[in-house]
Amino acid sequence: MGRHDPQTLNARAEQVLALLRESAQPLGAYELVHRLADGGDRIAPTQVYRVLGALKDAGLVLRVESRNAFIAAQHVHQPDEPVALLVCACCGKVEEADAEFIAPALKPTAQAFGFTPLRTSLEVLGECGNCRDRPG
Repeated sequence: MGRHDPQTLNARAEQVLALLRESAQPLGAYELVHRLADGGDRIAPTQVYRVLGALKDAGLVLRVESRNAFIAAQHVHQPDEPVALLVCACCGKVEEADAEFIAPALKPTAQAFGFTPLRTSLEVLGECGNCRDRPG
């Protein structure tokens, strides 16, 4: 699937993107199906995966590999732009971090092993400030 122009999103893609933006947690395809159904929109999981693929291709959503879920991107990402995600092991919250300082080391490191990176997505598992500071 090629890059999509964010200006040409269809209504369903806009609904999915809105749900991702509203959520404090990353959402999987089946959770999106459920939330869309709650809003009166019946959609098959395969259709949601197609919409998510188009949104991902457009650089509007990011896949959280460790959670098999998606979040809305903070900005439109280019296909070769590295992504760093901070994943809270306690509450499940995912924050997109600026990968500007991490990325320069990744490509030469991969190339030292004879590996050519196509896409860079880094996930850091830890505790967010709210969970870390919570008493108990």
